This record gives sequence, structure tokens and C-alpha cells, in this order.
Amino acid sequence: MQIIYATEPAPNLSDDVETEYYVHVDDQGNETDVSYPVITVAGPEKKAIFLAGPSPRKPEHLNWRLDALRILEELKFPGTVFIPLPRNGIVEDYDQQVDWEQEMMNRSAVILFWIPRDLETLPGFSTNVEFGQKVCQRNIVVGFPPNSPKNKYIGKIANRHGHLVHDTLEKTIRAAIDYLSR
Repeated sequence: MQIIYATEPAPNLSDDVETEYYVHVDDQGNETDVSYPVITVAGPEKKAIFLAGPSPRKPEHLNWRLDALRILEELKFPGTVFIPLPRNGIVEDYDQQVDWEQEMMNRSAVILFWIPRDLETLPGFSTNVEFGQKVCQRNIVVGFPPNSPKNKYIGKIANRHGHLVHDTLEKTIRAAIDYLSR
């Protein structure tokens, strides 16, 4: 498994873009065709996962991505994992950080949203925006603990766009790996 932290150079990924379509059905049963770009990731396994979700703001705050990396290693995930935090945990150039995150999300084969929201330590406000940007794409998986606050709307919108919502980090990771094996 290759781990790439925020602002580090990405591996040589393809910039090929395809367009996929799906039908969105609203609450009244009206159907709408929706298209969105799908980035095709190159490389030996064509596997790259972006770990989207709230980031710790202080060293003592939960860093769920460490658990995610442990699970990915246990599952012997052979691809690339993008971590939207600098290796040292300190964002030195905010604009560079945002640009890196947007580029790597767009270049990832799957975006894994794990949202263990805690309003004091992991509020996830940027995560809300990122989720809103990507929810119409097929290449996302979504999960959050059942007791995490303020995720009901995200779950409802994810379901409305055809995404299952997983209730553990491991289930969310397994869904991402399953997506990559299609």
C-alpha cells in the first residue's frame, strides 16, 4: 500500500476522463438524467482511495485515519491511499492544502467519506462541503457511526443518490475496496 499525505506529489495517475450517467428520482417520483465526470485512475492496480472526513485540529483529537490505515493493511489493500493531512499534521499553506485535496479527490478511483463527527473535536464542516461536491458521483462510499451528531441529512442525501450508508469504518472501507474490484 502506498500512502500519500497532503501536499506530497501524487503518483503518475491518468487524467483520462469519461462521463457516466445515472437517473435521479426525487421524492415525487420524477426522473432526471444526471451526468458527471469519472476520473480513470492509471497504475498497476488502478486503485486509489481518498480518505475524506473530519480531520483532527489538535494532536490529542481522534485521528480516525490511523484506524483506516490499519484496516487497509489488515485487508492487504494493494493500492494508493490519499490522506488529506500533512505528514506532520500541520497545514502550513492553506491554499496549497485545498488545491491538493481537490485534485486528489478528482484523481481517486473512490472517495471514502467516514464522518465520525464530534462537534467539539471533529466538526467536519469542510467534509460537508466536499460531500456536497461529490454526492452525485458513483465513486463515493459513505459511513458514519450511528451515534454521531448532525449526519442524518448526509445519510438521507447519500441514500437519495443511491449510496448505502455504512455504520462502521471497516464496513465503509470494505465497500470502497468492493467498488474498486468492479
